[in-house]
Amino acid sequence: MVRVSGTSNWWFNVSGVQIEPVKAWTPNFAEFGTGVQFPWETRPWNNHSTRLLIQDFMIDRHPVTNAQYGVFLKSSGYIPKSLDRFLLHWNNRSGSPASWSIPVGLEQSPIVNVAREDAEAYAAFYGKRLPHDWEWQYVASNGDNYDIYPWGSDLDRTKLPKTSHGKELPPLSPVGSYKTSRSSKFLVEDLVGYVWQMTDQFCDAHTCGLLLRGGSRYYPIAATHSDPNWYFPQALSAQYHNRFLMISEGYDRSPMVGFRCVKDIPSSRKVGVME
Repeated sequence: MVRVSGTSNWWFNVSGVQIEPVKAWTPNFAEFGTGVQFPWETRPWNNHSTRLLIQDFMIDRHPVTNAQYGVFLKSSGYIPKSLDRFLLHWNNRSGSPASWSIPVGLEQSPIVNVAREDAEAYAAFYGKRLPHDWEWQYVASNGDNYDIYPWGSDLDRTKLPKTSHGKELPPLSPVGSYKTSRSSKFLVEDLVGYVWQMTDQFCDAHTCGLLLRGGSRYYPIAATHSDPNWYFPQALSAQYHNRFLMISEGYDRSPMVGFRCVKDIPSSRKVGVME
């Protein structure tokens, strides 16, 4: 893990991306989108801006890998409530998940096809947790530098994995394969354009949503210009997150959603809104 030095009075500024953001359909364009309500807010918003006090924390340098998750399964005996789509890309998926096998060559690739519950079980077993949305952004924007991307403020696609648009998705590369895209201040890698990464969950009386960060290397597009792009918009910028509507463990598992963990460092400072 990498130690991240916190700061006071850090500006947390983020917006939610939205499907087909057409101005003609949404006259008050900036007010539309799928909103969430952070602890310091009085209602859900699509755009969020506040000053935060952030304490030091540890964060995984890379997303959790298949090999690491395999060790967890064998050590913990974890079995999810629902096995639907759980580790769908693994082999010999019969019996206890601890006996399933990782496809050759994917040992060091990010773990995917896991629900938030599966990620939280892994994190808790090792005394960690999933990052808060603002912690992920703090790392990806290089803290007080407020960069748009981990390497700076200009989008350079040569630093990212090649985006796939078709029906077939090539296997994910091992973590650490794109070092030029790492956070220039904290040296945390694989933050954008690789796999979506889980942060905060928000639930109300009717729905639950999971904030995802970083975008992925898979971005399907409509077949023609007249077709609607009812797909999950990218969010490569540190200033955007995407809200993933959660339905059930089986439905929530995706081949392009992974996670990394953070660990708290005891401190007298607390995360909170600056008065």
